[in-house]
Amino acid sequence: MAGADSLCDLVRKAQEGDREAFDRIVERFQDRLRRQVRSRLGRKARAVLGEDDCIQEVFLRAYASIRKLRWHDEESLYRWLGSLAEHL
Repeated sequence: MAGADSLCDLVRKAQEGDREAFDRIVERFQDRLRRQVRSRLGRKARAVLGEDDCIQEVFLRAYASIRKLRWHDEESLYRWLGSLAEHL
């Protein structure tokens, strides 16, 4: 059953090009990432690049480069996503 996939399995599948696996990763992390972006995005930046735009851009960049991710655990994945957000 696809719902039983561990996060490690989802990452591996996403690295192999499985879009559904990547979408499940997005679902798992989007709220947490949104909170981080909201806390770090200043008012001026928010006026130019909205929170939703920023989140979307992070996940676009993540999808394009997930093969480069070195999986260790859930926190390593979140730190990677968070670093993509910080660079925006």
